Amino acid sequence: MPDDEQISRRDLLRGRLFQGAFRAVADTAAHAAAAINDLRDLADDDPNRELPPPPPYVPLIHRPPGAIEELAFVAQCTKCDACIKDCPADAIIHAPATFAKAAGTPMINPIAAPCTMCEDRACITACQREGSGVLSPLLPETMGIAKVMKASCKNFLGEPCTDCIDVCPIEGAIDMHNDIPRIHATACTGCGLCANKCPATPRALTIIPIKTRPPMPA
Repeated sequence: MPDDEQISRRDLLRGRLFQGAFRAVADTAAHAAAAINDLRDLADDDPNRELPPPPPYVPLIHRPPGAIEELAFVAQCTKCDACIKDCPADAIIHAPATFAKAAGTPMINPIAAPCTMCEDRACITACQREGSGVLSPLLPETMGIAKVMKASCKNFLGEPCTDCIDVCPIEGAIDMHNDIPRIHATACTGCGLCANKCPATPRALTIIPIKTRPPMPA
C-alpha cells in the first residue's frame, strides 16, 4: 500500500478520534457550565441564601454480614475487634489507613479471604456481645454482589467448569445459564467464595460491595 494512502487513512482515523474527544470535552464543559449557572442563579435570587452542602463521601467498603448503614457504622463501631477475633474463617480484617475515618473498622477482602457464611454468624454474635451492635442479626446479611466476567470464564472459553457453583454456600445464588455462571442478586450475599475459588486467570468473578445498607434497628 502506498505511503500516502496509509497516511491519509491514519489522518482520517485521527480526525474521527479527535472529533469524538472534542465532542466529549465539550459536552462535559457544557454540563459543568450549566451546574455553575444553576448555583449562580440560586445566589442571585437570594445573596444571603446558604447553598446546600455537598453530600458526604461514603467509601464503598465490604463489611461483614448484618452491617448497618455506612456512616453510622463508622461513627458507632468501637473497633473492639470482637468480630475479627471470633471469625472462624479469619476473613475479617482492619480497614487500612486509606479509608480515613473508617480505618481500623472491620472489613472483608473477599478475594483473599472470603466469608464462609458460618452457620452461627460468629461475627454478628461477637458484635452484639462485646461491641456496639453495628452488626445486627435483624439486618440483611448481604455484603455485596458477585459479577461474572465472561471474557475470563472457562465456560465462555469452551472449558467446562463449575467451581463457583460447587463452593457457593447459598442455595439459589448461582447457577448455569447457557453454559455460563449466572448470579441471582436476590440470593447472592457477596461472600466471595466463588471469586476466591475461581481457577481462571484473571479471575472470572469479582465482588462489588453493596452501596446502601439499612440503619441500626430501633
